[in-house]
Amino acid sequence: MARKSEAGKVGETASEKRGKQTAARKLRKEVGETKTIRTPPKDRESDLDRAPKWEPRYAGSDRLKDKVAIVTGGDSGIGRAVAVLFAREGADIAIVYKSNKADAEETASLVGAEGRTAILVKADVA
Repeated sequence: MARKSEAGKVGETASEKRGKQTAARKLRKEVGETKTIRTPPKDRESDLDRAPKWEPRYAGSDRLKDKVAIVTGGDSGIGRAVAVLFAREGADIAIVYKSNKADAEETASLVGAEGRTAILVKADVA
């Protein structure tokens, strides 16, 4: 039966552990002891602007021009982002949502802001 090692990893021999310790000592001699990084004063946190700065960074390239994309779950989250980015690429969007029509309409307005057409389809595709 295998003996439980007092070393770091399972199955590490005593000579492996000594080798690691020797390497660590050499590194400390070359680099020096590590120093703790000071944490910034608490008052600097209040200087941060908490409002997200949103601006579209990708202009689109019309790769989906005159195509139609069906986006399930397009009323929120990743589905909403996909719908808007596909519209930015030139596609008209069919937004499939399960129950939240208000959110789906908001996504449709974002698609419209990209200059494309969106239709809403209430369906459970699960």
